[in-house]
Amino acid sequence: VESLGRDGLAMAKSLNMGNIFIRKKDSNSLVPNCEKHGVKAFSIEAGRALKLDYDYADKMVDGLLNFLRKVGILEGDEETIESQSVYTTKEIVPAPISGFFKPNATLGEKVKKKQRICQVTPFFKSRPKSVSAPVDGKLIYLRSEEVVSEGDSVAHIIR
Repeated sequence: VESLGRDGLAMAKSLNMGNIFIRKKDSNSLVPNCEKHGVKAFSIEAGRALKLDYDYADKMVDGLLNFLRKVGILEGDEETIESQSVYTTKEIVPAPISGFFKPNATLGEKVKKKQRICQVTPFFKSRPKSVSAPVDGKLIYLRSEEVVSEGDSVAHIIR
C-alpha cells in the first residue's frame, strides 16, 4: 500500500470493485512497461477464458466510468464505496500431481488454512489427492479446466 500512496488507493477504490489487490510491480507486466514510457497505467483482472460474466462486466464498466469522473475526464460526481477490502499478499496454490481437477470451494469464498479447496485425481489411479489452503484468505482464482499438470496453478488466495 505504501508504494501506491493515498491518492492511488483512492483511485483504486473509485473503481468500486469490492476487492483491491495491491502487488509489487512485476518488471515483465504491462503496467511497469507503460510507466517506463511515461504512461500511467493500472490493470483489472476478471473472469476466465472464453466465459463472460455479463453482470461483472457491467460492474466493471460502471466502475471505470466512476473512475473517469474521479480523475476529471468525465463530468459528474463520483460515488466511491468506502467499505472495500484491500489485500496486499497473494498465495498461489499449485497442483501437487497431474490429473483431473475438482473444486471443493467456490470463487470468492473466505477459506481457512488447511481447509480443503480442491482435489486432483491421478489419471491412472482412483484415489484423489486433497489440496488445502496454505493460508487464511479469500479465494480469487479457482481453476476452471478439468485437467491439470503437476505445478499448475489451481487457486489464488489473497490476504
